[in-house]
Amino acid sequence: MEDLDEPIYFRNADWAVTGYGIERTDGSYPIEAKRLGELANYTDQKLPDWPLHIARKVWNFDLFMEAFMIALWVHRGKYDPAFLANKDWVRDCKAVIEKKRRNREGQVSISPPLQLLALTHLGGHYVGSLQNHPRDALGPDAK
Repeated sequence: MEDLDEPIYFRNADWAVTGYGIERTDGSYPIEAKRLGELANYTDQKLPDWPLHIARKVWNFDLFMEAFMIALWVHRGKYDPAFLANKDWVRDCKAVIEKKRRNREGQVSISPPLQLLALTHLGGHYVGSLQNHPRDALGPDAK
């Protein structure tokens, strides 16, 4: 286990927003702040790669998204914010993730990995936020 870079701006059970960027709390997966705006082609649009990349892993996606959203604010100016011009980027990422999961699960519908609470205006760009992530992480039958 490695020490996290200081300062630590935010921490949840799996991820921390640090002076470096975003890091797994055990230090095993650091993402440099300047890479937060990396894009990938999905369907006919460019979307932020990190949420879609992490969604393919076994980690709790909602905890990553919580840290990612905070990191976007903390590290603004260190990454290319082009994707933030699309105010629907969170919804679009969710649609890609759900489509891939349905295809992988044989068209079985599963609980969405994130829900939109609202769009918050941050420095001229729009950033989505999460709602009810602890319950959603437990699955569709959690109350």
